[in-house]
Amino acid sequence: MNFATKTLTLLAGCAVASTLVGFAPAQAQEWNYTIDSFDDGSDAGQRGARSDYEFYGMALKETADKVYVAINSNLNLGGEYFRRAADDYIHYGDLFFNFTGANLADSQGDLFAIKFDAGNDSGVDEIGVYGNVTAMNTTASNGGFSTMRSHRNWANKRYRVDGQRVRGTASMGDLSHNDEYFQQGRRAVSNSIESGNYLGGISLLNDEQLANAGLNFGAVNSGVAGRHTLGFSFDRNLLPDGDFIAHVFAECINDGLAMMGNLAPIPVPEVDDTVATPEPGLLMGVALIGGLGLLKRRQAAA
Repeated sequence: MNFATKTLTLLAGCAVASTLVGFAPAQAQEWNYTIDSFDDGSDAGQRGARSDYEFYGMALKETADKVYVAINSNLNLGGEYFRRAADDYIHYGDLFFNFTGANLADSQGDLFAIKFDAGNDSGVDEIGVYGNVTAMNTTASNGGFSTMRSHRNWANKRYRVDGQRVRGTASMGDLSHNDEYFQQGRRAVSNSIESGNYLGGISLLNDEQLANAGLNFGAVNSGVAGRHTLGFSFDRNLLPDGDFIAHVFAECINDGLAMMGNLAPIPVPEVDDTVATPEPGLLMGVALIGGLGLLKRRQAAA
């Protein structure tokens, strides 16, 4: 099955598959929600509520002129201190949008991405939306997992909670953690912008602004209880139309999630075609009459 076919299949079966594994993607109040596993964010062996890198969910909303994005996570915007990181902090990577229908490895140079954490290790400096993006991996400079497989093996181990041993669940939200969409090689998976063309800015949103926009993770899954909900918006015309896969990781890939969705075409203002357009002959007649009138006035004045 090629990736384009697989993408359509996943979109059709997303709700069923996610219900089976206990996650609940949903469409509520015009937001598209993606819910991640609640125990696959590694932090020196800690996970879930104890981990600074646990990602809980992501949501996206499209209006006629804006796109809104929200992420619920234990990772603070601005990063968490980690002595093994090259700059002493682990931040969010960048949020990627792929409209090509191909996997990440084959989409380099054709990606869109949003830098929303000003202090991260992106190859671009300004927060905002970028096009023609080529991505890179920043795990080596952030003391992170070398491969998605190594993170997956850790996340799927049994661990103790409330006196019971339970098995963890490696998840990437709407996609499987070992999906062929992601580069599975060493220091390979795309988590930060390497280069791209700046297209426009973003507006960071606070909790009140997100609530006013209708965001409510709890209405979709009461387990979404990250310490932070961050959000931002940007002009709708900065991204194309169509099906997309969006994904974001921590810079160490200690957790991440992906969303499958669609951006509808930007509405085109309707033109009132009931107003009759004068025929060319009629316009010429009006011009001729006007010209004759002007000539008579000149002759009378003379």
